[in-house]
Amino acid sequence: MNTAYVPQIKRIDLSKPILFDCGNLDLNEFFTEDAVAYQNNLLAKTYQCLKDGKVVALFSVCNDSIPLSDSTKKDFPERKRLRSYPTVKLVRLGVCNPHQKKGIGSDILRFLKIFFIVRNKTGCRFITVDAYNKPGVIRFYEKNGLKLLTEDDKNKKTRVMFCDLLPYHNTIESMSEVKRDIENTIKEVEILFYPRPGTR
Repeated sequence: MNTAYVPQIKRIDLSKPILFDCGNLDLNEFFTEDAVAYQNNLLAKTYQCLKDGKVVALFSVCNDSIPLSDSTKKDFPERKRLRSYPTVKLVRLGVCNPHQKKGIGSDILRFLKIFFIVRNKTGCRFITVDAYNKPGVIRFYEKNGLKLLTEDDKNKKTRVMFCDLLPYHNTIESMSEVKRDIENTIKEVEILFYPRPGTR
């Protein structure tokens, strides 16, 4: 895992309208019309990725789980004792038009992997996403370490993909110097990711 760069991540300001265009109508509608309601109702949290003080991407995350069915349980450990696995779900991810194809989406996914390993406050074994069932989208997530969960959704609009955080966790734990560097870097962005009451 390349940990050299951690993007600047900040929670959205709920008091201001969200202006966003990534060229995808569904994503635009979610971020400009639905994200605030999701956040106010504790359904998902939306964050902005900044570069030189400007918003270059938005993403939303929520708690989720992977239920084990007959078509998926063979690929998971402890499958005899667990009916589902705790995950963090990437609800939406969009990069602003002028900043696409510059690795920003990959930077955000890398950040999420690191953050939910180093600052995992409950239990989170996987990252999941309902990816648009388009070759380019599927390739993007595969390039970033996610796999298709099942073939049962191959003809649907979206496909469930997942990334197992345990191998990354084991790598970080085995390299104390790398772990220390990561923890120091995460501390710098944590106050923006989890701001104290009364701050944004």
